[in-house]
Amino acid sequence: MYKPTKDPGGDWDLIEIEGTHARGFCNVAMTNDVYALKPGDSQPTWILEPDGRPMSGGILKRPGPETTRFQLLIPKTKESRVAHWLRALSDGYVDIDRDDVFVKAPGPVVVRRLRHELADAWDERPPAIETFEAEQVGWAFHKPYWIGQVARADAPGATAAAPAFTWAAPADPPLRQSVLYDIHRRAGAKLVPFAGWEMPVQYNSVQEEHLAVRQAAGLFDVSHMGLFEFSGDNVHLFLTTLTANDISPLEPGQSQYSFMLAPDGPVIDDVWIYRLDRERYWMVVNAANNDKDWAWVNAVRAGCVMIDAERPWSRALGTETVVIRDMRDPAQAGEMRAQLALQGPRSRDILLAMLDQDDPLREPLLEMKRTEIIHGRLAGYDLYLSRTGYTGEPMAFEIFVHPAAAPAFWHALLEAGAPLGLKPVGLAARDSLRIEAGLPLYGHELAGLLDLNPADAGFDSYVKLYKPFFVGKAAYMAHELARGARLVRFRLDEEHARMPGQGDVIVSRKGRVVGAVTSCSIDT
Repeated sequence: MYKPTKDPGGDWDLIEIEGTHARGFCNVAMTNDVYALKPGDSQPTWILEPDGRPMSGGILKRPGPETTRFQLLIPKTKESRVAHWLRALSDGYVDIDRDDVFVKAPGPVVVRRLRHELADAWDERPPAIETFEAEQVGWAFHKPYWIGQVARADAPGATAAAPAFTWAAPADPPLRQSVLYDIHRRAGAKLVPFAGWEMPVQYNSVQEEHLAVRQAAGLFDVSHMGLFEFSGDNVHLFLTTLTANDISPLEPGQSQYSFMLAPDGPVIDDVWIYRLDRERYWMVVNAANNDKDWAWVNAVRAGCVMIDAERPWSRALGTETVVIRDMRDPAQAGEMRAQLALQGPRSRDILLAMLDQDDPLREPLLEMKRTEIIHGRLAGYDLYLSRTGYTGEPMAFEIFVHPAAAPAFWHALLEAGAPLGLKPVGLAARDSLRIEAGLPLYGHELAGLLDLNPADAGFDSYVKLYKPFFVGKAAYMAHELARGARLVRFRLDEEHARMPGQGDVIVSRKGRVVGAVTSCSIDT
């Protein structure tokens, strides 16, 4: 048991922690809930050795409205040890977890020893000291992670274990129709059920549409994809907990690919995250998983589901200020968005053809780097434009437009792009394009019959194990230690060979089963 036997007592010194990552750094380095601190508040806390032994107790204060500066009141006899430890954590070259060699504290931060400024910084005895001296406090056992944390079911003060998340899809729900459904039908597209929607699978031949994207450009209706908005003071921490990639490097106008994992490891969904403003993000989710994902993210926010199988009492922090919106919900009125995709080497030229030479959007459009997102008006349409896609094309855009404007904008794009070779493209070519590019599809290369995780699919670089915690991290690492297979790509060279389907087994020349097919497409 790591609970200390007495309070710190004695004279006090002051350490200041400052920097962009100061709040996350303190939350990992100390045992209190740093995200619960309001401006001017202080809390008792403990700094532990990696093995759980107490290094020192202290009082952590948030002196002002900013979240980039905190002050730690520490016993004078412990100040030197704690200051050196915090600096080592900030540098990132110290072992902080006996069970996790990858983990690092968020940082870097500046650690200052303010011995002479103590009286000015704390002009009166902080109220937290009274509480600290009265009883052993300072433990936020609901926190998913802190250095020296001991994972045991009888942890002192632990709250009740949360139940596992469960989801049952409704039986035989009615097919939904895209806002472009009538356009597809009039254009003669073949419409099929897909992920609960009636969507165009092809307009002409799949090969013709595939080649149009590779040689010129293709226009896709992907308005069936889900779109959630996350905002609020602690939204960064919430998404850090929820997703496997690291959103910390993202600046407004940037985006990244990521995953949501279940506590026991399975992939809930692969997602794309856009940072629009300092405290506002979008998450694009798969259409087939939209309702499940919506239930999951809201359950995590409410703290009513388990997020850590080893510590089932853990909760995501700072959720009180996080707001989640479904941007396809009519309740969002004028802020609703539907997604289209313009993909291929001529896609930017098509967008530029819709702009006057002096249009203010022209320069930002020309300067956009891959995975960036901008907001503006194009030919009178209010749009978010991102240089992202699901075809493997270096020049590609995903466009978020109000659904009421989507039909007119679809026609405007096709008209502007016709001289440049633009064609409408269905989901069949979208699938062949992503297979050719080696991109995974949920239910095939992720989750699915083989229960594949990101590393199985070859996308482990999008899982950041240096993060102290994200949902599913422990299970993901355990899977990696035991994993005996990995996804590979192959081609059938025999003429007129039957195209294999998902689940078809792959055997060696000696007849031994060595794998199974996840996806297949005709070679173009």
